Amino acid sequence: EGRIEGKAEGLIEGKAEGLIEGKADALIMVLIARGVVLDSASRTRILGEHDSRQLDRWIARAATCATIDELFSYA
Repeated sequence: EGRIEGKAEGLIEGKAEGLIEGKADALIMVLIARGVVLDSASRTRILGEHDSRQLDRWIARAATCATIDELFSYA
């Protein structure tokens, strides 16, 4: 029983991590497609973000921001 619960928890955690990684990757792709210059520190910050809601806010902002500083200015 405990083993099954552990597997289920692991699957849920893995799915959540995968969703966050996907959002971070999508954000980077949007920024690149829009021509926003993305330095390695900014890329690291995005990839290191684990708050799904923060990534959602950045994705929405990425649609209109002109610079990476603008993206992060309301973080």
